Amino acid sequence: MNYFNAMPNEYFSALDKESYIPDSISQSGDEVEKPLVKISDMGIPTAPFKDQIEELKRRIFQGVRKVEMGFTGAGKGNQQNPTPEMYGKPHREVIKQLAKLNKVKLSTHTTVAVGSLSGLKDQAFSDEARRRTMIEIQRTIDFASDIDAGGAVVVHTGEFQRALGKRYDNFESFENDKEKAPEMFVDKETGKIIGAIDKKTPVYIPKLKKDENGNLVLDEYGNFVVDISNKGDFELKEFDEEDYKAFKKYFKEHYNEDLKSFEHAKIIAQQLIEKNNAEAYGKQYASGLLNVKEKIRDAKELISILKSKKGDLNKLEGDEKLKALEAIKNIAAQAHIEVPKTLYNDLNAVEEYVLKEMNTRLRQGMDVASKYLTEAKKLDHTIKNIAPVEDYALDKAAQTLAESGLYVMEKSKKTSEPLYISPENVFAETYGGHPQELKKIVLEGRKRMEQLLLQKGKVKSREEAKKLAEKHIKATFDIAHANTLRKNFKGTDEEFKKWLISQVEDLAKEGIIGHLHVADNLGYEDEHLAPGEGNAPIREFVEKMKKYGVTDIIVEPSHNDINALKEGWKILAGNAFSSATASSRDTWSSIEGSYFGRTNGSYFLFADNDPNKGSEYFPVWKTWGSVPLE
Repeated sequence: MNYFNAMPNEYFSALDKESYIPDSISQSGDEVEKPLVKISDMGIPTAPFKDQIEELKRRIFQGVRKVEMGFTGAGKGNQQNPTPEMYGKPHREVIKQLAKLNKVKLSTHTTVAVGSLSGLKDQAFSDEARRRTMIEIQRTIDFASDIDAGGAVVVHTGEFQRALGKRYDNFESFENDKEKAPEMFVDKETGKIIGAIDKKTPVYIPKLKKDENGNLVLDEYGNFVVDISNKGDFELKEFDEEDYKAFKKYFKEHYNEDLKSFEHAKIIAQQLIEKNNAEAYGKQYASGLLNVKEKIRDAKELISILKSKKGDLNKLEGDEKLKALEAIKNIAAQAHIEVPKTLYNDLNAVEEYVLKEMNTRLRQGMDVASKYLTEAKKLDHTIKNIAPVEDYALDKAAQTLAESGLYVMEKSKKTSEPLYISPENVFAETYGGHPQELKKIVLEGRKRMEQLLLQKGKVKSREEAKKLAEKHIKATFDIAHANTLRKNFKGTDEEFKKWLISQVEDLAKEGIIGHLHVADNLGYEDEHLAPGEGNAPIREFVEKMKKYGVTDIIVEPSHNDINALKEGWKILAGNAFSSATASSRDTWSSIEGSYFGRTNGSYFLFADNDPNKGSEYFPVWKTWGSVPLE
């Protein structure tokens, strides 16, 4: 027969005994394709918002051989949003023994409250938020290790919002998103998103001088030279491809980095021109300070000479007094200071006023020069640290995965089967939802883990580090999540299916995928329909994964509960059949109507539980009304 309960020591599906499936067994009723995987390859998660021990028991009673345990809580949990830490050592031992006694394989899923490996929170990438993500991952890894789970420790990845058409020609999130969607940029030092700019909205800059090779012309201070017209004015122009090329060269030469895109060049050009202007104003005011200092020196020398005659300016009389007043007024005028007439009769007051005003002008000039030059320094610092959001998020996500990989590697020392951290593609609208983005995240995470292994002296060679990174970082690919990309695909449903399967194969060839999530939808939202109820290419997906040796499958049920798994068995593991002595062949429909819905004894218990079993395929049948599922 082609069904099992969790209790038997032996069971088989259509593929378990591939050498012999009796021709006499009819598959009338449901139309079922050739089996792709064993029933034992397929499992179902617990409801993550419920008590996990009760959920595991429920799955065991339903006859499931593989269960993924998960959580909805983060930080301090509660009954509605449990966390791994709500299950202490005795509870973890109960889970471990329940699974062991019933021969159920366990995997785990980090809380769904984790959505960003890179630590994005409130429009900024935060080391604190990334650390909180790491803690939630570690809590789940600890839990997985204590219950002797194996394989995937799944964690969602959705690093930042982005328009698909901005990056991929065969997609469009909204009309003309390639031109209209903004590209975000981050300050690498602070993690703050410092700006967003699109390709279409014009950016205006002064017309700058370029030489015959298209390079920007610089003055003696290293600033850009504005191309002034014959009329003595300058024009503003829209940033264009020529400017892009010129700024790319300039940026590479002066900052030793490459501009990644037209939008990157536009935001850098704006910052560079602001810096150029701030520097120019700062240097202009700084240059003026020298003049003010000279005038103060001249004024002091003049007053010293005038005082030398009588010792006190007010002791000067007649023409001498008038000449002294005019001399002081003249030197003050050179510093753009006008002496009030009310002070003319008191030369000491004139002296005090002029020197005070000159020193005030000096301080003001220093403040203004300092302000502009400080702003220029800040802009230069910002320019050095501006990065496209993808580069920054990918770097931080890779660090999280690498650190998680090291942690899961250590915790695997006490599990029967090695654990691995497993980022999962989630939403079409966020980075990580596209297969190539998931691939980048995994590959960068592995590279970083290799580096950490070597730095910490945990391996002797790069080859060993590479193998360990590949062993402990593998993706979970969710075909239903990927199917929601369909709504943004610029092509037919058939073309989308072809594209998606080709993407899956690309990831499989690279050894990216280790764990599969299966559900269905109609290509818009992740509604968790039972397999076969939507248009996700589930069979094609699993067939391709099987080709590359990946058959670790979790069917995600949502409101369908165990029916989802039954439908998964139906389309992936073949039809159901029971005793050869039954009056008619049983189909999946009959299982749904009896085994999963009624209280009569199950005649689908078999193998070592059957005291009158006959041959391997055709046991001598006996009613089991007195045998409870427990």
